Amino acid sequence: MHRLFLLFRDFTSKPENFLKHIKETCVLLNLSPDTLKAIHKLGLEAAQEAANPAPNPRVRSTTPKASIQALMQSKSLFRFSQEEVLELVSHHADAMTRSER
Repeated sequence: MHRLFLLFRDFTSKPENFLKHIKETCVLLNLSPDTLKAIHKLGLEAAQEAANPAPNPRVRSTTPKASIQALMQSKSLFRFSQEEVLELVSHHADAMTRSER
């Protein structure tokens, strides 16, 4: 990533401003396996909650979607939607499962 920024320094003094999506992709792909598993688990919980909504939504203090949003903000991931993050993490989890076999 750093080398990519160095290449673009000839054209602009702050290449990271033009490559924000790439920078956030690298941040997301470099999260620890535990963090990725937590996001994947929250994504599964959010899908399950969407399929079977609770009769009283105020029972839970935090929802899986709110937890995912908070985690994304803590990692400075602002350009991705939750769906994009969950899709990427899901693909990563599938790849990890295939490689363990």
